[in-house]
Amino acid sequence: MKSNRNQEKSQFSVRVHILSFSNNKLINNQQIKKKSLNQQITKNNQKRQKNKQLNNMSSNQQLPSSNLQESVYEYCVVGAGPAGICAIAKILERKVDPKKILWVDPQFQVGAFGREWAGVPGNTSVESYIKVNQEIFKILNKLTNESIPKFDIDTMPLKATCALEVAAEPMQYITDRFLKIVSSQRSIVKKISRTNLGWALLLDNGDNAFSNRIILSVGVKSRTVDLPKKESQHIKIVPVEDIVDDQRLKKVSKGMKRVAVIGSSHTAALATMHLLQAGLTVCQFINAPYKYAQPITLNNQQSTLFDNTGLKGQVAEFTKKLTTDLVEEKYKKTIRFFKSDEQNLKKILPKCSHLVFAIGFEPNNKIEIEDYFDQNLTHDPLTSILRDGIFGIGISYPLQQLNCGILEYQVGYGKFWNTINDYIINIWASYPIVSAMQFQQLAQRPMKQISQTQIAQNTKTPIPRL
Repeated sequence: MKSNRNQEKSQFSVRVHILSFSNNKLINNQQIKKKSLNQQITKNNQKRQKNKQLNNMSSNQQLPSSNLQESVYEYCVVGAGPAGICAIAKILERKVDPKKILWVDPQFQVGAFGREWAGVPGNTSVESYIKVNQEIFKILNKLTNESIPKFDIDTMPLKATCALEVAAEPMQYITDRFLKIVSSQRSIVKKISRTNLGWALLLDNGDNAFSNRIILSVGVKSRTVDLPKKESQHIKIVPVEDIVDDQRLKKVSKGMKRVAVIGSSHTAALATMHLLQAGLTVCQFINAPYKYAQPITLNNQQSTLFDNTGLKGQVAEFTKKLTTDLVEEKYKKTIRFFKSDEQNLKKILPKCSHLVFAIGFEPNNKIEIEDYFDQNLTHDPLTSILRDGIFGIGISYPLQQLNCGILEYQVGYGKFWNTINDYIINIWASYPIVSAMQFQQLAQRPMKQISQTQIAQNTKTPIPRL
């Protein structure tokens, strides 16, 4: 009994804040949204037949069919990059019915990791990739009888790094195996709405789906900042993915003379290295000194200081030379470092022909979230929570953990796997959303009359105290 009371109190603390809206507004919103959803479903039913043939033609393989409109899934994972793959594996490991898992992605080709960034040299060890693959293979072997082939990455030295396309090969194999097991849609999620059946997903191919929980792993786009208008109006902005891939750089470097690089991250250092090696002049604007990953022993255990924020491998060696007297003679006249402030930008940008932003990434998320209670999405990096029943993971919504006493964002295949741990999975499992109808029933009574027991009865599943 005591345990139940604690659970009920936890639920109350997580959910009661959204009941502060007025009763009439909540009821009206619910009726309006329900009517709007019914109209959208009718419209999408008509559109579905028209798009079905085109959707099948765009598929590389036949995906398991499902009547999405009549199904309520336990989990929907949006995105099929490395983090999305890890999420599917972790959910299956919990013995969730595979047909109650919906996976949505337009290509199922390991996201940008396996496409736009495939030729980029990675900074994750081969050993880290192999460890995660082996854990996922164990899960696959319990569900299917197919033998696991050998991949190029399996023949490489464990401490070495590799191009992302090499790491993506077994991930693509894992993706293809998962697609034979779970429900899937080769599509893009356009809108997510709260309904009586859970979260409703409206897809761009005309289909609809309902899910109790949604895991967003939607990928990223490069972050930008405002530049001085007068001094930068002549500059051509080059996507950073065209610079960090040396083969793509060869195709876009025609006409480049002096290139401005803004940033002091691993991506910025890699961009600068490729530009210099291509014989171009670089003006790099940095807002903080570079950090370097350093192996250390902590409590008799091997660890890495600045494992998530420091430079590694060839990029680290090259950058150390650039920032010390050890810089190669041929680069002394082709690299200049400046503090990233408005004064320097106004002074230097007129001398540059091209510019690259390498100041990090932001979610490439164009999904409209339609909620009766709150329109703003705020990610909690310690719990993955974006909204009641919606969670964010991966490079778009990285989770935080302590590393050598420093709270850092965990980005990388092995880190996605480790951070989607029992704690995070338990949070996901504890969040079937409370329907609008249930909230309407509660909201019709004065807030002081809503007891913890009533909240518990309506949510049914205990919510952990966060």
